[in-house]
Amino acid sequence: MAVQIQKTYRLGEFEIDPNKRLLKREDGDSVHLSNKPFQVLLYFVENRDRIVTRQELLDQFWDGRDVYDITLTKCVGAIRKALGENPEKPRFIETRWAEGYRYIGPFAEGLASATPAIRDEVKSETTVESPQSEATNGQLGQPNTPAVDTPGLAILSAGQLVAPGQAHAKSEFTSEPTLSSSLPRSPLRSALRNKFGLKVLLALVVLVIIVAWVFLSRTKPASKITGPDWSQAKSTKLTNQAGMEFSVNLAADGKSFIYASRASGNWDLYWQRVGGRNTVNLTKDSTFDDMQPAYSPDGNHIAFRSERPPAGLYVMEATSENVRRLSDVGFNPAWSPDGKELVVSTDFFTDPVKRSSIPSQLWILDVATGAKRLLTEGDAVQPSWSPSGRRIAYWALQQGGGQRDIWTIPANGGEATRVTNDEALDWNPVWSPDGKYLYFASDRGGSMNFWRVLLDETSGAAQSVPETVTTPSVYSQHLSFSRDGKRLAYVQKSETRNLQGTGFDPLKEEIKGEPVVVTQGSRYVTDPDLSPDEEWFAFSSQGEKQEDILLIRRDGTEQRQLTYDSFRDRSPRWSPDGKRLAFYSDRGGRFEIWTINPDGTGLRQLTYTSGASAVYPIWSPDGNQMIYKQRASQPFLFDLNRPWTEQTPQKLPLIAGLGEDFWSSSWSGDGRKLAGTWVFNRINYLHVYDFETKTYENLKFRSGRPIWLSDNRRLLFEWDGRLHVVNTQTKKSHEILSADPFTITSICPTRDMSTLYYTLQKTEADVWLMNLE
Repeated sequence: MAVQIQKTYRLGEFEIDPNKRLLKREDGDSVHLSNKPFQVLLYFVENRDRIVTRQELLDQFWDGRDVYDITLTKCVGAIRKALGENPEKPRFIETRWAEGYRYIGPFAEGLASATPAIRDEVKSETTVESPQSEATNGQLGQPNTPAVDTPGLAILSAGQLVAPGQAHAKSEFTSEPTLSSSLPRSPLRSALRNKFGLKVLLALVVLVIIVAWVFLSRTKPASKITGPDWSQAKSTKLTNQAGMEFSVNLAADGKSFIYASRASGNWDLYWQRVGGRNTVNLTKDSTFDDMQPAYSPDGNHIAFRSERPPAGLYVMEATSENVRRLSDVGFNPAWSPDGKELVVSTDFFTDPVKRSSIPSQLWILDVATGAKRLLTEGDAVQPSWSPSGRRIAYWALQQGGGQRDIWTIPANGGEATRVTNDEALDWNPVWSPDGKYLYFASDRGGSMNFWRVLLDETSGAAQSVPETVTTPSVYSQHLSFSRDGKRLAYVQKSETRNLQGTGFDPLKEEIKGEPVVVTQGSRYVTDPDLSPDEEWFAFSSQGEKQEDILLIRRDGTEQRQLTYDSFRDRSPRWSPDGKRLAFYSDRGGRFEIWTINPDGTGLRQLTYTSGASAVYPIWSPDGNQMIYKQRASQPFLFDLNRPWTEQTPQKLPLIAGLGEDFWSSSWSGDGRKLAGTWVFNRINYLHVYDFETKTYENLKFRSGRPIWLSDNRRLLFEWDGRLHVVNTQTKKSHEILSADPFTITSICPTRDMSTLYYTLQKTEADVWLMNLE
């Protein structure tokens, strides 16, 4: 009988056994990888000397169907996850943008156990179930079982003897038949032929079960974290004012708390007793925004962010006396356990979903002198200092994509350790007072709630999988502990963004009539855009669990879902002919510009950039060109009529002496100008770029994303939640609409300017307390 020699492939610490369809680590542990990803990985390895194109993979494994947008990307993602690979620094699979993939990892060939060949002529008219265990994928034989050359019998790798004429059984993992039968004259069959043997066999089985139970009960690791059981805590609402109370910070004794609120018209810091209703405005003398308060460990001082000139990180006594500016940089301050230092981030955000991808650094500030030292080079925000002072936790955006994960880093600097690495939105890390757990906010359970992991404070390594810490809230954030760990204060938030419109007199520049609702309820509408025929709005659902592109009729009567997957699809924009929609998405592994037809077909990637992400597409009025933005760079202009590989996108010029922070938002209908904002010291100023003169004009208004009216002369823009109009020729501006205490965003006028559509953001946030006592 012939014996087949099977190859195995060694990929560093991994081994592939193609015959058994098995991926395992060098310690022998198998790695779960479903059938299709396993086949694709094997294909990459066997074609490691070249680039494997996407079309080749589609033809090879999906019969050429157009599934790259979802299926192929997820397939490669499953491979990366199984190999523990970071897409930003690939060890095994390299992505070649606009080309395909290539295996770049270590490689060596080996030999699998010798397997006797099974003759194809062995036939059967009867199907017999295999006695092999499904849990072991049909690999029950002893690895050192010697091959036996028995005439008239085929020998399986499991050590089973199969006589000619016995059955074929189709394998779960391959289309090739496998042989199965009962064992002729085996010891098991012999034992079953007499009662005494049966009793002995049953006794042996019971003994094995008892021994296994004793062994597992002694060696099995704990399956759950044994920390405080917050499901038994009593929940109490501490604030009940209209509007938002953010950034709660509980006093060490758990009897009082501080927070930020806009109750006075601007952000101020407030003190309140737990169980009380009277509040004290600690920054009432400031007309500028003061936010993000943090108690010092001894409770005698408060660090906070202030926009009072000069803006920066401030410290004051808990009684609000002796206010002093400590640094020009600093958001979300966190104290060191000894109260001598503060760690701050350089980026400000109000919502983790809408946070920009501009990298943020962490700095350590000396409270006495104001001296500062850089802690991190990559992205890092919202730091939290561990109780022992050894490590600092933070969250960060994945470079080139939208993934948000938790990290820790030594307080003295060094290599950061990742705590979470998945598609869930993880943010707001806070150490438990005993330093054993790291709590954080995450939507991994469906809603934004708190989770925790058991953590080695010395190494920063997670010692458990995340465990939910459920609060009676659909959106929880900003948690804070009392010193004894028995009280946990947090913020419950509810927010909606719905599309509505209002009449507008373009001559008098006045609002007419009452608002007309397009969407309502818990909808979260962002970046709406009205189709050229003014029949449909396209919008993204950024801010919800899943970020997709949707269409809804102008009268709100019909809605269509264009994308429905785990990728982040944002900022749709209609083509001038209404036949396509452009948007940016991370479905290719990083944010790039994509297009899709209004019926959901024709999904196609347009840009294949390098460096920072490509975001915010804008069509030229004739539909032949497009503008996109890359972080930390000027906008780029490219030709839509030429393949990406045959052109070099043109970068818009700089303003002398300024950074590359122009963010375009609207192309004038005559094609001559581009409106947008230029960022100076974190403030957006309204600018207009002239394509003919290649110059910028600063209109000197603070602005959100401006939109041209159809006269190519006036602009609509949002600032501080209110709607304004500005004449670019006279430079005169005035407010035309306020929805206080709510916020107006994302403006979208009709062509005749008779109706202005916008999203109305309604946010309510209150402080709650969970008490274990």
